[in-house]
Amino acid sequence: GGGGGEDAVPSARARFPFICVLASGGHNLVTLCRGVGSHTILGLCLDDAMGEAFEKTARLLHLDASGPGGGGAALEKFATLGNPKAFPNLPVP
Repeated sequence: GGGGGEDAVPSARARFPFICVLASGGHNLVTLCRGVGSHTILGLCLDDAMGEAFEKTARLLHLDASGPGGGGAALEKFATLGNPKAFPNLPVP
């Protein structure tokens, strides 16, 4: 996918209400989701700390983070090479 999680767990259905955390490279957002189109922003920031963490992790793994999306995109692409059955006992949120 495009990083939106739309194909992460295709059979999962959200049960309202729930807390949604968006952690992006340049901003973070926490919302209370009461229903489709019904949400309240609980907190947000325009801190680039997550982006810095993505960049540093990509460098540590010797990934090419020079393209569009930087370290986050490089990590996302790298993650597609993993074996989803390698750690079968990890809980699925």
